[in-house]
Formats: sequence, C-alpha cells, structure tokens
Amino acid sequence: MREPRDTKGPDETIGHRCSGSASPRTTRREFMIASSAAALSVGAVGWARPAWGEEPKPLLTPLAEPVKKCSLRVVWVGKDAALGQAESLTKALDSTARKLDVGLDSGTPDAAPPDGLLIVALNGKKEEALAEAAKAAAVRAVVVCPAGQGPAGASVWQLGESKAGLLVGTSKEEKDVVYGLRMLHAAWKVKGNARIFRLSFHSPAYAAAQQQVREDKAAQEEAEAFADYYMKEAEEIRRAKWMDLVYAGLVYVCMRRIMTANKYDGIGLSDCLQSYRAMGTNPCVPAMRLLDEGLPAACEGDMSGLDVQLLTHWLFGRPSYIAEGQPTLRNTRINAHCTSPSKLNGYDQPHEPFDLMSHSETGRGVAPDVKWKIGQDVTVFRARTRLGTGHIVSNTLFPPNGGCHTSIEYTIDGMADVGRPGTGLGSPHSMVVYGNVEREMDAFWTLVQGKLPYTKYRDVPAQPKAEAPAEDSTCPSCPCCRWAHCPGR
Repeated sequence: MREPRDTKGPDETIGHRCSGSASPRTTRREFMIASSAAALSVGAVGWARPAWGEEPKPLLTPLAEPVKKCSLRVVWVGKDAALGQAESLTKALDSTARKLDVGLDSGTPDAAPPDGLLIVALNGKKEEALAEAAKAAAVRAVVVCPAGQGPAGASVWQLGESKAGLLVGTSKEEKDVVYGLRMLHAAWKVKGNARIFRLSFHSPAYAAAQQQVREDKAAQEEAEAFADYYMKEAEEIRRAKWMDLVYAGLVYVCMRRIMTANKYDGIGLSDCLQSYRAMGTNPCVPAMRLLDEGLPAACEGDMSGLDVQLLTHWLFGRPSYIAEGQPTLRNTRINAHCTSPSKLNGYDQPHEPFDLMSHSETGRGVAPDVKWKIGQDVTVFRARTRLGTGHIVSNTLFPPNGGCHTSIEYTIDGMADVGRPGTGLGSPHSMVVYGNVEREMDAFWTLVQGKLPYTKYRDVPAQPKAEAPAEDSTCPSCPCCRWAHCPGR
C-alpha cells in the first residue's frame, strides 16, 4: 500500500531515490511501508508476542489493568565464603533491576516460580551451581562462576556447555554478572511479554492525542524547555528555528505520554512525515530524545529495526541507530538517516556532538546530525538475520554531500567486498550500536533458543559477482552507490 501523499507543498519531496537513477522504481519509503506492513502480519521477525491489536482509543488513556512484571531470582552458591563480593554484586544487581523494572524475589518456599534464575557460584564450584539449575529445570537459568575465570581473552560465555534455557559463564567481572540478569529479563520479554506498537501519524487517534497535548499548558512549557535544551546543546544550527523545536517538543511530549500511558516498551513511527499535518513538523528530534531516554522508537515503522533497538536497550543499556546505506569504493559502508540517538555510550553518559538543521527530504522542520566517534568499535545488524562488527571511519559532511544528515561510514570485519551480491547489506535498513557485542549476542540467543538466528557477515558465502556495464562518458559511475545508471539499462 502506498503512503498517502499531500499534493501541495514540500511533502511531495518524500521518497527521494538516487539522483542518477533513470528508471522508475518503488521508492525506499514506499518499500519500507509495505515491508513493515508485511512484518506486522506475521509478527515481526518471528518473535513470540501478543497479537497486534487495533489502535487504542484514545491513545492517552492509561491502561485499565496492570502489565505483568518480570520476576527473577538470584541464587548464591558459596556466599558465606565471599560476603564482601556478594554485597557488592547485590548492589549492582539491585540497581540494574530498578532500571529495568524487574522484580527480584526472595526465594522463600511460598514464592511463585520466577521467570528466570541467576545462579552465582562465588566459590567457583560449577557443579553445585548446575545442581541448583537442575532443581528448577523448567525455569530459564544463567550460571556464573566468578572464581573460575578462564585465561585472558577467553570468552566469558561457554556456549559449548550451554543450551536453550541454560547458559554457563565464568568471570570475575561485575558487568558479566549484571549482564546475566539483563539476558534473563530480555529473554522473558521476547517470549511474548514485550509491548510494542506501530504508531500512525495520520490516524484520527494520533491527531486527537496531539491536539490534547497542544491544549495542555504543562506540555507547552515542557516543549519550550525541550527547544531551549537543543538550542543550547547543538554545536551548530542551520536553517532550523526555535519554534521548529517547540513544535518538535510537542510531538515528543505526545509520543512519550502515549508510551507511558500504554506501557509500551517501544513504538514504530509509521508514515513519519505525516506528522507535518498533525503538528507542522517532523518527528526526527523527538525520536532522538526518546532513544536517548531508553524509549525505543523506530522511524519509518521499521518493526524489525525496533526489535534490534529493544535488544540493545535491554541487554546493554544503549540505543541503536536505524539507517539505510550504500557500499563505497573504499570497501566501507555508509549508513544515513534523519534521526540518530546521541547518547550512544549509554543513557547515563554524555551525548555525542550534534548539529541541527532542516529535514533533508522536505527542507522543513528540524533534524539532527550526530557526530559518531571516529575509530569506535560498532556492531552492525540486519534485523535478526545478519550480524557483523567493524569500526567508524568517518562522518560524511552535509553539505556538500546529499542524503540524510546523520551519515556514518564504517568497516565490516572479515569482508573483502562489502558491495558484492549476497551479503545481505543491500537491504533498506541496517542497525548499528556502539561496541563489539558479538559474543554477548551469541550468548543471549544461545540462552533463548540454543542456536543463533543470524549469519555472521564474515561467514556469508561468496556469490558470483554480476558483470557491471562498461563505463563510458555517457554512463558515469554513481558516486553514492558505485553502480552505473544508464538510460535503457
């Protein structure tokens, strides 16, 4: 289904494709709308989750019934021999549980079975810890032996000893014990307990919610504070005005209140540019703010991308970036989009530098240009089907280059040619997060289903490369996607 278009004004500019293309094609934005609708019909990327319901009416009405809360239990083995270490780990686990809104039960005889067990063997006796896991065989368990760490550089998570429902690790690091708790919570979420929703900006329900927010004095004051913050924090502001940010602030307040009222873990932002009709601006800076606050929001209604945003949020406490990209002649990949999180190191860490300017496709509203750290290790996803690692090479300047404002260039480890057919890198959207989290993701999916759902980019089998048309003066190679665009071909 094609996105309704406004026949008047700048909204006609949505759906740009490469300027060198001479043949008519479905635009990227139209493709994303259609593919997201298909994902909705099957339950995006196959997660077990409640059926997709009709849009709640009205959107800002709080839920009548409470949402089920994840309950986890920590079991200590050999605690008396390391009381100081146990106390330190307990504080870290309690702090993480509060951030994730997870209940830690006491393990009393009358307590209900927990949703997961974190077994910490402070005495390093793995056999005793595995015996505790066996007592509750039906409950998903993570076993960590802080006193039994392997040699330096060895993987913490012992996948050969693990299986679906049981993950074994050896580490002295507090972060690994905490990650065990995060994995149990995320595993519970993906097994039918995540509340996610695809928000439509042109729906009557959203228009009513946005109107309600506009009429609220407290929301107006919050929107003005939102504008003041971004005017102050931006390194440079081009073609964007304070009032644009006030309107964006009202969009942010509306979306955040919708998520809070309905207790959504994340939302997909369908037909993003229809927000011009409801509020006179685009949702790019509001989406950045939600991502920076740990409220995943996937632009263009990309529910597969939202799945990855949720995982990096639950597992690492960091937002991820959804963008489309192209390979370069330098054997790197450029990903660009008009929104990006800025707190890429974590929600409680300082934001990366960013500029503000008008939205690239419409020339209206305001969008961020976030500057990613050069040399930073990253992990790259294509939904749940591909995973790879690399590092940031550059931030593409805008202008003189076209395209969306936040534009990052990165490598893909182990790939001799990132542009060859069959890599899976040619899809409209990829997701990128700070840090090399490959081993951690492998451990998580081993716990959830006993096998990995993705192929590593470096392991994608080679495909015969199609012979490119010969270049001549009438058929130059496109600088943005490196293929020749020739009329009639």
